[in-house]
Amino acid sequence: MLKKISIFILGIVLTFGGILQVNASSGTISVTSSTSTVVVGNTFKVTVKISSTAALGSWQYTISYDSNKLKLQSGTSNVVDYGDGTTKSKSYTYTFKALSSGSTNITVKSYRAYAWDESLMTLTAGSKTVKLITQEDLIASYSKDNSLKSITVDGYELTPVFDTETLEYTVSVPSNIEKITLNAEVNDKSATLTGTGEKEVSEGDNIFELLVTAENGSQRKYKINIKVEDPNPITVETTDGKTGTIVKRASTLTKPNTFNETTININNEEIPAFISDITKLTLVGIKIEGEEVSLYIYDEVNNTFTPYKELTFNNIIIYPKEYNDYPEDYQKYEIELNGEKLTGYKIDKNSDFFLIYGLNIETGEENIYKIDTKENTISRYTDEETVYLNGNIKNLQFIIIVLGAESVLLLIILICVLISKNKSKKLYKKIIKDYENKHSKDKEDEDKKEKIEELKSEEKQEEKKEKKEEIKIEKIEVEEINKKKKKKLSDTQKLNNI
Repeated sequence: MLKKISIFILGIVLTFGGILQVNASSGTISVTSSTSTVVVGNTFKVTVKISSTAALGSWQYTISYDSNKLKLQSGTSNVVDYGDGTTKSKSYTYTFKALSSGSTNITVKSYRAYAWDESLMTLTAGSKTVKLITQEDLIASYSKDNSLKSITVDGYELTPVFDTETLEYTVSVPSNIEKITLNAEVNDKSATLTGTGEKEVSEGDNIFELLVTAENGSQRKYKINIKVEDPNPITVETTDGKTGTIVKRASTLTKPNTFNETTININNEEIPAFISDITKLTLVGIKIEGEEVSLYIYDEVNNTFTPYKELTFNNIIIYPKEYNDYPEDYQKYEIELNGEKLTGYKIDKNSDFFLIYGLNIETGEENIYKIDTKENTISRYTDEETVYLNGNIKNLQFIIIVLGAESVLLLIILICVLISKNKSKKLYKKIIKDYENKHSKDKEDEDKKEKIEELKSEEKQEEKKEKKEEIKIEKIEVEEINKKKKKKLSDTQKLNNI
């Protein structure tokens, strides 16, 4: 309620105060933006700040912008506020979203302010112009310049003389030089450059690359070959088919764990080397053209140089070696591990595990190791599980054989039973058939008997009927005779009577 009353009073003061008061102080309303170019769809911040050399009493303003190009996402467009007697500046932050490309202004209007002493202030209002572009416009505006303006090596000259379009250079330095400083400058300040600075070098070729990336992302490489002179280079062939020179400077070599620094004699020259009391390996550095210095195992007896690689897992360091007696179920595959290409053996191509034979640098023991590529761990491989499983398999095979024999026996019995049952069934069928045949015959005989009996009965009936007829006829005849006799007797009586 107090705030509402204050705003009401402020409105009255802002409306009528100018008539009653005399201008006493001045101030500014500035408009600034977090960026002057915005990609359509992105947001940006705008800050409106009112300030004065005198204490601010009250003020008001309205922020104005093109709603077709910008959308206000946070902040109050109509501001009415007041000070506390000490406030000389106040800032308001707005968030806008770019809607369409083009140029637009953000300004303030309807602004007025009074000093703490209620005098009307003279205000100067600013504005901010923002350029709105599409992503395609932004990409098109990026610089494509990825060239160098200069390349120098402190104290030495390039061959050939530098030219922006020439990408490869050579610099020759004396044999005692261990470090050089490589400098370069880009043509376009918006481009980025990597590869400059102090570089360590060793005898032979030392190739360094300067990579220039333009603002639009396009790149260009410049190559500088620092050739450190070697009056008597020792050129050797390595077992992996490469040609290089032996490094004679110890400072360019890095000592592996468990090895000690020493020197050996090759071609009557003292060469820096590393030797292990555990594995009895001797390592020397060899510089292959176009590559960094690498360590090789030196076999003095056979005068060979074999690449030395270390695999580190769980604080175990393994030197991979050739081996041909891997378990039968494992097949040979080319494997990339920690950036190194190795030959390993897997049960299946997609398995996360593979076997490798190697020398433990810390113990000097050789063994087959099982490597988990998913968790980057290593452990010694043994066939204990295989032997155990083979024992179980043999037991299972014996059980299967016994069960198989029992099954065969049961099958034979079943077949015999079925055969016997089949015979019995056939016999039963024969008996039934014989019975049925006999029964049928008996039935036919019985039917015949019944037929005969019926015929006999009918014959008897006929005989009886005939007899009855004969008896009937006899009776009729007797009756006729009796009638005649009676008639005669009657006639006789009549005569007698007469």
